[in-house]
Amino acid sequence: MLDIGHSGGVSGGMSDEIQRKWKEKGWLEALKNGNYDRSRVHLNFEIVDGKIQPVDTSRTIPKRIAQAVKERGLVDRNQGLPKPKYRTIANILFGGSRERMLEIAFGDQKIDLDGGDNSNVKRKPEIERWALDMYRFACKEWGKENVVSFVCHLDELNPHIHATILPVDHRNHLHFKNVFAGENKFDFRDKTLALHDRLAIVNKPWGLYRGEPKELTGAKHRSTEQYRRAVRRETQRLEQEIEENTSILNDLRDQIRLSQQAVKGLQTMIDNLRKEKIKAEDELAQLKKQAKTDAANRDELQKLIEAKEKALADIDAKITDKEAKQATAQGTLNSLLAEIGKNKETLSVLRDQTAQTRAERIHTQIMKAGFESVINSFGKLVTHLSSEQDKELFDGTMLSDLAKNGSKIVTCAGLLFAGMVDKATDFAHSNGGGGTSDQSPWGRDPKDDDRIWALKCLHQAHKMMKPAPKLTQTVSRGRRR
Repeated sequence: MLDIGHSGGVSGGMSDEIQRKWKEKGWLEALKNGNYDRSRVHLNFEIVDGKIQPVDTSRTIPKRIAQAVKERGLVDRNQGLPKPKYRTIANILFGGSRERMLEIAFGDQKIDLDGGDNSNVKRKPEIERWALDMYRFACKEWGKENVVSFVCHLDELNPHIHATILPVDHRNHLHFKNVFAGENKFDFRDKTLALHDRLAIVNKPWGLYRGEPKELTGAKHRSTEQYRRAVRRETQRLEQEIEENTSILNDLRDQIRLSQQAVKGLQTMIDNLRKEKIKAEDELAQLKKQAKTDAANRDELQKLIEAKEKALADIDAKITDKEAKQATAQGTLNSLLAEIGKNKETLSVLRDQTAQTRAERIHTQIMKAGFESVINSFGKLVTHLSSEQDKELFDGTMLSDLAKNGSKIVTCAGLLFAGMVDKATDFAHSNGGGGTSDQSPWGRDPKDDDRIWALKCLHQAHKMMKPAPKLTQTVSRGRRR
């Protein structure tokens, strides 16, 4: 297996996962949502300059990348941008079938993959030799100097390697497309197929054979473990984007405040200048009137008139200047207001996408809870099925409804689990459901673990997906505390 991903950089969350640099809270979250075995973490290793060593957690992967970019004078097109825009990092997974990878890593030792204690398990030298073969393959393909991190994980269900590669093109630019993709999808397909062919030759002595290429079948050959990891990383990426966009939003708000102050200040100046102009015009009119009747002081008055006319011309010039500056400031303000509107829309989309990916993360938990509920429901009813008429006992039960509409019920439950109550209600309505007439308080009890909460969401979704009664009500937004 060779899976090639890309990003505009490695986030702190992804770096912590690769290096297992979690604190206790991070470990609890990882163990709850992933297939990690803390008793095997000490078996993980990384390869640096062709040598096997323990995973170095003293420097994060982003810091390694930054150091490599600086030392080698690489051109990072994301530098200076408020958020990464270009694909400058390749995230590559090396692996194989679970059974064979476990054999390479642990030989005939018994591994408890259901959460038992594996602290006595030893790492076999075969896994190190395989990892070195993969490292040499990566160095040959993309350059030893571009291999920033090369970590072998032996604490998950399927041993694998996570490599962080700098895709450096012929111009010394970090450019994923030039290195991995090519000009179009056909170039990418051809490059990827050829890469898999070359890797298959290296993996053949290890009893690892490539399957039917996903570029030809369209299938995504991902284990449950890989799927969960992918969803978790997507959630981390979205959360990082939310953080970056929130920072941009705060900067825009500061700029808008300053622009509003500038527009207001210029308007005050213009108002004062217009008042000054009116006063000067009145004084000029008085001087001209006086000059007509006071012949003795006419020359002196003429000088005063000329000075006042010059002062008026200066005031007009100042007003013109301030009005031009105000127009520029107003244009800047309008642009910032438009930009902040777009940023808010982007944040809204990102938050929805994050909630959706979180819903995907608990999809399996809901499915597990649903199957258990179906089994329990069936166990209670099956003994009553003594005739065809008795089959009517199934009508309206979760068992029959899941059999008829299981996918939509589970989707609705996933939205509830993610806290997207409005979207869950809209989803139920748009699919023929009527919400629920249950008026009792509904929400997650602080004592509920994810499984209990998933089961509650499934039962609530089952109610919401039922056909609408005459008077429909949505889920109560209240939460128990």
